[in-house]
Amino acid sequence: MGSMPLASLLLVSRLRSSLLVALFAALDAAPAQNNFVSVEPNNTKFEATPALDFQSGDSLSVPLTLGYDSNIFRLRHAPAPLGIYRHELRPQYTLASRIFEVLGRDAVTEFVYPQSLAVVQEAGDVGTPHRFLAWYGFGKSDELYVDLAVSGAPRIPSFASARLTTSPVTEVDVGVVAAALTTVRALPVGAPRDLELHAFDAEFNAIPGALIAESWGYPYGATTQLSLAPGVYHFAVADHGTTSHLPPTYYDIRAQTAVLDYAGPFLCGSPDAGFDVELTLQGNGVLTSANATKLLPFEVLWFRVQVDTGQSTSSFCPGDGTAGACGCLGASPVNSGMGCLNSTARGATAIASDLQPWIGGGSLDLFFEDLPPSTLLLAFLSPQAGVGTPVSAGLFCLGPGASRVGPFSADLAGTVRARGLTPSQAGFLVGQTVFVQGAYRDPVAGVGCVVNFTSGASFILR
Repeated sequence: MGSMPLASLLLVSRLRSSLLVALFAALDAAPAQNNFVSVEPNNTKFEATPALDFQSGDSLSVPLTLGYDSNIFRLRHAPAPLGIYRHELRPQYTLASRIFEVLGRDAVTEFVYPQSLAVVQEAGDVGTPHRFLAWYGFGKSDELYVDLAVSGAPRIPSFASARLTTSPVTEVDVGVVAAALTTVRALPVGAPRDLELHAFDAEFNAIPGALIAESWGYPYGATTQLSLAPGVYHFAVADHGTTSHLPPTYYDIRAQTAVLDYAGPFLCGSPDAGFDVELTLQGNGVLTSANATKLLPFEVLWFRVQVDTGQSTSSFCPGDGTAGACGCLGASPVNSGMGCLNSTARGATAIASDLQPWIGGGSLDLFFEDLPPSTLLLAFLSPQAGVGTPVSAGLFCLGPGASRVGPFSADLAGTVRARGLTPSQAGFLVGQTVFVQGAYRDPVAGVGCVVNFTSGASFILR
């Protein structure tokens, strides 16, 4: 073969240089892909290997050992713009024996067993149509536990791995409905299905008391009545096995279930697919409805509803550093909506809701989540918000004129439910915006850090 002319060599060299420059530019622009390797021991949630800022393209890996080995990871998704995201965790190659699981806790009506371990979703070996796990998050640094349990003799490659793929979800827009006592129904189309219904507020907080898995008179669907205040609501519908962190309520004839450990993620445990559902809202004699099709295993169907105009509830004073500096234990994850960190390694959150099942307006329900277990909390209601002020371990963001409610005792899962409050009795006027924040004790946080604050929530008094 003859030698290449010098001009041709220079041209090839320039082309190679251009390709290398383009390649490195593309690599620089591509998101980093991380591989989180399990660290033993990690057979319990308390020993779980952390996988923080977990994002699409990242992997979990476990070394193959002789015999069965459980490998629990605590995933925390990287923050993203507020919205709905479907996360799928898929194995990278075939193993003879493998079980992937999303773990949670056992729960009965209004009570969660904090020390329990329950399987919320499972993906098995080769041959099943659902060889992956799937759940939904909202860009709020959502957290959950995943177990990659494998067995078999070491082989090449010597690691089993699973990779995350994330995709945004588009909701079905139901339209605008009037603020009223509204009957909300999720019904199967064409054939019986055991449907479940969950409601979320405008910021994708699961609304306590608004989930229905089993309801009287509708054995194949789910129905409830909700007092809808103006604002945006998101309704999640799927067949049996939908799961948030909320236990069943007294409005649900289901007495027990499994729930997730942390507020945020949401999933469906059913691999069934290929059927239609209809969501209907009926209030003031007007019926509004929309349809959607479940096409994928573990899929949840999402519906967006605008009630009247404006927004009656919102959050403020997050403990992620954007509202002010946190104290002893530091800031909560970005976009999580939580308050400053406490001894649970999370921040506490306040949710104000007058979306009350089966009764009309006039009172308010307050919920505080991710508190230290069995702690005491005082709720403060103020006519105005204030500048974030560091106090002990937390951040206080209420203005003058606050009224105190409580104290309330958190349950073992770190939740306070203050129901049926009537702010008008404390002098607040209908149409006024009320700002709420909780102050609580965290006795194991250390000297000087025993006082902390939840995030804030505001609502327009009806």
